[in-house]
Amino acid sequence: MGPTSRRSALSAGKPRPAPRWRGDTVPGTYLETVIGRAWARARPLSEIGASADLGGVRGVDRRDAMTSWRRRPKGIRRAGLGFVVAGALAAGAFVGTAHGAQTGDATSGPTCGPNQIPRGDGCVSRAQAARQINAIVARTMRQKKLKSAIYSVRVGNRDVVTRARGTSMTGVPARPNMQFRIGSVAIAYLGTLALILQDEGALDLDEPIARHLPNARNADTITPRMLLLGTSGNRDFVGYGPFNRDFYADPFRQFTEKELIDYVYAQKPACEPGACWGYSHGNFIILGQVMSRATGTPLRTLIQRKILRPAGLRNTASFSTARIPSPVLHAFTRERGTYEESTFWNPSWTLARGAVMTSNIRDVARSARVIGAGRLLSPGAYRDLLAPTTARFPMWNDRIFYGLGVVSANDWVLQNPSFAGYFAAMAYQPSQRISIAVASTKLAGAKIDPNYSNELVGTISRYLSPGKGLPASR
Repeated sequence: MGPTSRRSALSAGKPRPAPRWRGDTVPGTYLETVIGRAWARARPLSEIGASADLGGVRGVDRRDAMTSWRRRPKGIRRAGLGFVVAGALAAGAFVGTAHGAQTGDATSGPTCGPNQIPRGDGCVSRAQAARQINAIVARTMRQKKLKSAIYSVRVGNRDVVTRARGTSMTGVPARPNMQFRIGSVAIAYLGTLALILQDEGALDLDEPIARHLPNARNADTITPRMLLLGTSGNRDFVGYGPFNRDFYADPFRQFTEKELIDYVYAQKPACEPGACWGYSHGNFIILGQVMSRATGTPLRTLIQRKILRPAGLRNTASFSTARIPSPVLHAFTRERGTYEESTFWNPSWTLARGAVMTSNIRDVARSARVIGAGRLLSPGAYRDLLAPTTARFPMWNDRIFYGLGVVSANDWVLQNPSFAGYFAAMAYQPSQRISIAVASTKLAGAKIDPNYSNELVGTISRYLSPGKGLPASR
């Protein structure tokens, strides 16, 4: 189905649904009730009380546990932390075995033949595993009304399957080399980049940002670590009325960083810096400026030199416009009330300049391995990446928490972006060296909010790692 008129529901006089956000990019980017159910209200711990159960959303009144979630128009609700939050809170596993760069690439499990991979306590042929994964994807596509699904799975050094199913556009089959927006995958790059710069002495994650951005709000208190962890107190502009109206009135608009930060500063802080947790796109825009000023180097160049090049991510790039290199996986959405093509909606508001990126499924799967195993980091920095600092806040606990640009859940390291009809997820299990990456788009009849790439990654993880996969979302 081709794109429809940009006027869509607006010209028809229908109420415009607010943008939908999943994880790190445009309205609709970073699982269904992921941050729906779990987006904990950004309240200081002193308000919650020492007796509060911080083990998850169950321990907080749901009306108080969701920062303006109910007030956000359905479209702009964040869905990216999907099963990570919904399922992992119910899981009993502690997310700690991934700590340490050497531990990150450690292998556990049986020794298998050349055409086999470990699965649980035994081995299975790669062909059999590929057939099972293909069946999982095909079933989910039928049930959830997905237009396309591109996926790549690897166990240890052995590729299991890389494949595309469905169509990019009518009559155009989806292909594994197609490019798409990767949203919050780039947040994982930012977390690793910040730790590299700290090891090099160029950036101190615990020094107030006033040294580099003296005019930023609370610059004498907020640190780069708070920006990465989501504890700065800055509210998100996604869900904020003026931004929602501006974006959906013209989704092709090129926002400036100043405009985006102005949306943040137009809102009263949720708390004093360090006193609460809350996701804010503005944090990553400010962080990008801090890293650029600290090094005297544009963020795009920093990411290229210290992340993409050493990681061998040759098909990943950032652009200052809505460009996507060919071949393009096309996206469609009903966020504005009508099913329309959204491939080239402008992602300028989603992250800092230089971190708004596109890629293909092989590079995203490789990113899961490189970031999840800490291959670019010193052992100490890798421990820092996955330190459970946010476990004390209501939305999180010591089994699932937000690290420095990644989510740690049930011994898996994850990110799950969604933006304007694009939905993706990547996950890495360090002890078994399992990497899974999925990107998907939807048909007109699909539900708008859920990131079904999350569901696919979770189901595949439970097949490959019985009893140790990602928890099922509810």
